[in-house]
Amino acid sequence: MIANKAHSKSADFRRFCCQLFHASLATIFSSLKPGMTIPEVVLCPDGHFRLIIWELGPYIADYPKQVLLCCIVQGWCPKYVFFFPFKTLQLSPGFKWNLAMACQKLELPEFPKLLRRFLYNQIYPDAQILSSDVSIDACPVFVGKISVFYSASATFRAPSDPSGPRSMRCEYIRATPTWRKGHSQYDCVFVNAHLELPGMRGLEVARVFLFFSFMHQGTCYPCALVQWFSFISDEPDAETGYWMVEPDVHQDGQPYLAVIHLDSIFRTAHLVPAYHTSDFVR
Repeated sequence: MIANKAHSKSADFRRFCCQLFHASLATIFSSLKPGMTIPEVVLCPDGHFRLIIWELGPYIADYPKQVLLCCIVQGWCPKYVFFFPFKTLQLSPGFKWNLAMACQKLELPEFPKLLRRFLYNQIYPDAQILSSDVSIDACPVFVGKISVFYSASATFRAPSDPSGPRSMRCEYIRATPTWRKGHSQYDCVFVNAHLELPGMRGLEVARVFLFFSFMHQGTCYPCALVQWFSFISDEPDAETGYWMVEPDVHQDGQPYLAVIHLDSIFRTAHLVPAYHTSDFVR
């Protein structure tokens, strides 16, 4: 494109300048993109290795440059432009089990049935009959291997937490039989259940015992094996303001387990024990 000062006030020329500026930035920063999308193992100052996602620091510019960067007209409020999207939930590297090994490791003979009922819900989302009410013979059959993961990372925006860049926050959800050569750690999570309802009324609480994924008919299903919790009341506790829950169990005392899709998990949930008052005896 050949232009001179006579074209400086042309709308097409100005649009071309903005496109050239942004295309140049994208090319300049393209070498940084892998570090901002693919986790990298880094030795942190506390002596632990962690998976790190890098990001650019703040860009300070005067208002005319802000207008150019954000593609706005003079007098408008600048907006942030993100070149690299954030991932919401990501599984850490894992290993494979067949169904027999999964039943043995989990000490859960019912695991294949839970998996089949999960597939029923995924393949027939509009079914009038719930998977828990249909015969197991009506559920899809799965006989392959599953990929097992001991943790998942959840990245989300938390407007009430200004400490993170742009209020972004990353949390690790762990479901591991041993943590730092010690005891097991099976974290609790919030699960999106009713998106049309606000706050806790739209969420369920569960404890994760296993993260895994598997392929079925060309589709990859990232999942979690969880135990459900039920709310004790329809309202928060009057004294503490906390919602109170209790674990769901069958009549024989065994935990009520289910397989859910990873996308339904929102973030970690911290459950505080309910302490009862009693007389202290020396």
